[in-house]
Amino acid sequence: MSGPELQLRLKELGSTVPIIFVTGYPDTQTTVRTIKAGGEDFLLKPVPTQQLVECVERAIGRHGAALTTKRAREIMLSRLATLTPREREVFDGIVRGNTNKTMLKA
Repeated sequence: MSGPELQLRLKELGSTVPIIFVTGYPDTQTTVRTIKAGGEDFLLKPVPTQQLVECVERAIGRHGAALTTKRAREIMLSRLATLTPREREVFDGIVRGNTNKTMLKA
């Protein structure tokens, strides 16, 4: 299985783990395709140690930030799901810019 094939398979399985491609035989088409598909970076062999370490640190940082955002979204959606129909109506009105006072009269 090639790197791009593995990337596709991992994506199909729902993986969000960042992927850094390292190759000795780069081609523009593959590079563009893998980056557009969510690849974190595409490095050419031989990769200097410091460059690889920095790339991995960036990938871990971005992945952590993405997970934090995803968790916050899931918490928000679970809380929205607990609202009564009237509470949801008021919430939706406030989100659209209406005041709380206006929504409570509606």
